[in-house]
Amino acid sequence: MPIEDSRVAKLVLYEEDGPFRMNLANYLRRNGLQVTEADNALEALDAAGDAQVVLIGLKEDGAEGLALLERIKERRPRAAVILLVPSGQAALSIEGMKRGAFDDLMIPFDLSLLLRKVIEAGAVAHEDRMGTTTQGGEPDSAEGPGKPRQKKKKARRRTETRRDR
Repeated sequence: MPIEDSRVAKLVLYEEDGPFRMNLANYLRRNGLQVTEADNALEALDAAGDAQVVLIGLKEDGAEGLALLERIKERRPRAAVILLVPSGQAALSIEGMKRGAFDDLMIPFDLSLLLRKVIEAGAVAHEDRMGTTTQGGEPDSAEGPGKPRQKKKKARRRTETRRDR
């Protein structure tokens, strides 16, 4: 079902596995999203310049993908990065969240769950771009979302996880 009013104006998908990347990109496009594909980290970093959401496919060691996450967050603190984590690599998931990832998905994953997470990430990035304020009434800093938004996001994630069970 295509998205009619998506807040995701631009999404970058970085994944070295060509067929996997193309299938994901096609699925997201069929659902109304504008997707730029990247098969290497430099290409992804360049494309992320004006993206609201970035999907990063991690390899088994995760080093290149986590380094890319950090570089994107340095350049675009408000970009929402979602990590696609190899099965059985929970440590990569935890490390990615520590480094500023918006969310993650363990491979294999349900495509509808990916789409929901991308839409949620796009909505949060859109709110940040529009200069919304935190619960305390102060604008979010340029370094990233304020603490109240992070708490709200974590609570929303816990609720989704419970619903998905």
